[in-house]
Amino acid sequence: MNYHKTILFSFLVLWLGSQGVVADNLVRNGSFENGSAPWSAVDGEQIKVERGGGRNQTSGLKYTRLKPEDYHRTLVRTELPKPQPGVKYHFGGWVRPVDLEGTASVCVEVSQDGKYLYGIYANEVRGGQTDWQPIEASFITQGEDPADCNYVLTVYLRPEATGTVWFDDIFMEEDQPEWLVSQAWPTHESISSRDGKIELNSYFFGQFVPADDSGSEVPLTARLTLKAGDQVLAERQVPVENQRIKAVFGRLPEGDANLSVVLQTPDNPAVAERQLPVTISAAGSPEGSSCFIDEYGRAVVDGEPFMPLGLYLLGVVDWDLDLIAEGPFNTVMPYAILDKSSFEEIDAIMDHADALNLKVIFSLKDLYPPGVSAASLISWNGIEGDENLVRHLVGRLKTHPALLAWYICDESAREQLPALIKRRRLINELDPNHPTWAVFFQRSDLPYYLPSLDVLGVDPYPIYSKDRRDMVIVDQMGRQTDRIATAYWAVPQAHNIGHYDAEAANDLSVFQEKFRYPTEHEMLANCILQAIYNAKGFILYSYFDLYKGPEEGQFDRRWPEVCRVGDRLKSLQDFILSNQAGPAVKVTTADGLVRARCLTDGNGNYRLLIAGVEAGWNRAEVEIAGEIGPLHSTSGHTRALGNGKYLFEAENISCDILE
Repeated sequence: MNYHKTILFSFLVLWLGSQGVVADNLVRNGSFENGSAPWSAVDGEQIKVERGGGRNQTSGLKYTRLKPEDYHRTLVRTELPKPQPGVKYHFGGWVRPVDLEGTASVCVEVSQDGKYLYGIYANEVRGGQTDWQPIEASFITQGEDPADCNYVLTVYLRPEATGTVWFDDIFMEEDQPEWLVSQAWPTHESISSRDGKIELNSYFFGQFVPADDSGSEVPLTARLTLKAGDQVLAERQVPVENQRIKAVFGRLPEGDANLSVVLQTPDNPAVAERQLPVTISAAGSPEGSSCFIDEYGRAVVDGEPFMPLGLYLLGVVDWDLDLIAEGPFNTVMPYAILDKSSFEEIDAIMDHADALNLKVIFSLKDLYPPGVSAASLISWNGIEGDENLVRHLVGRLKTHPALLAWYICDESAREQLPALIKRRRLINELDPNHPTWAVFFQRSDLPYYLPSLDVLGVDPYPIYSKDRRDMVIVDQMGRQTDRIATAYWAVPQAHNIGHYDAEAANDLSVFQEKFRYPTEHEMLANCILQAIYNAKGFILYSYFDLYKGPEEGQFDRRWPEVCRVGDRLKSLQDFILSNQAGPAVKVTTADGLVRARCLTDGNGNYRLLIAGVEAGWNRAEVEIAGEIGPLHSTSGHTRALGNGKYLFEAENISCDILE
């Protein structure tokens, strides 16, 4: 494979600066020239506006924190006007540390009905610098209706930070429209020489293509040209529909190629162009085991569709694998498998998993230079350098029958994309017979990450405090993944987030006062909602957390619950993996928020999945198109109304499976 595949993600993004777009600052009084209004927490003592303290001797915000425990009292905030849906925004400002111990930055936080949804954080400025430093970040309003949310911009010092900094020229503005294009299928940035099928993700952010004079959307097409060097191998013109571009080139010669994607409208044959590297290859017969992703987004192992149903592990102990294999699970993802000291120990783990019919998603997530991973590993077992480690491990394990996929990224920041894309391409080249899997919580950035993976993973955790009773963030992530053609495996929450709170993890009273475990029904509802949004795999987070925390005996109490959730998912496997669409479903919601989807196994059997999303009562009438016979509730939350209609009523996070 040629190194033209190291072309970075920058070619996927179009900036329309030449059009002279002038952005309005959505932050009122971001330069502090009009005093402190409308900023909160400006007390005139430790936090105050002073003339001459800003950039160029203008006004600025002098921000002092004397004690770390003053963190919450010293968050300086201002509410933002409602953004537009589907638009990219850029925000930031300038920071000058004076005697800062720690870091300072700005963020935008989004809430709905007083409930925190998510935050976007700019790069941080560290103490030890004395000049003005720029800070900035971008996000896209999607997955939620901005009209229903509140957006707040905050300038802050990190919780442990103390000292004095200056802030000035804080801004948020609409960014330039973008068109992102990435290959969704086949994986490995490849295309079959046999039939030349390909599917692309196509994302528009902002008013990339203006509407026509009547306000209607302009019909879009894409001209796809496949070339090897200067030779045109094939060309097709296809519609751009539902954020996807599909084409069939037919039989092709093997080798490296380049795919040109030209966006067209009826009035413009070349609105924009993208270049994607591809490798044309024949479907081979790999040594040992293999896993590939088919055009329906399913993993296929040994010629059969396979639904990964598993658990995150930390280290690997034989008796843990034995216990997991006794349950409904078929896959493990061990975070810390490289804590073992030799290749022989890892071989033994893989052999033991294979003997138990367990598949392993092998973690390479830390094999990056410092900064790309939170726990960089660049030296192991006498091998130096992260890339050398990847080459040795992939070369040794790629034919092992227990291997399912490579775990190559765990929530890395978007600025690390060049390293992530390069690493995905290296692993794809070393092992064309197993996909790469990467997991992210950064919902608004998901489209940017797609060139760095073969299978997408998402991990929205709804139960992050004791009073949480909704899974709105899971629904919002689902609405985002629903727009993505790339296959995805979900990471549902099975852990208590209090395990990750420094105080609560060691103090039972704090642990019980502030946090709670998801119930068995909440865990199932989380999985069902993600199945509604077309997840084809479920790796619960996490097995090792069942042993953590200040409460005794939680493993014995909760492990049976986790297994029962796994059993229910396993019972749905033939429906989730079916390549036939179920009948259409109409949801008429009376209270709260209800999602539903009807699946078929292709043999005349159906499963109606329903999920209640919001806190409080979720009520809706669910109507199935066509005549499929009566279905019966398994949770008691749904009753039949006749004529293919059902009434779902449940409180808080909830679900039902109708059989």
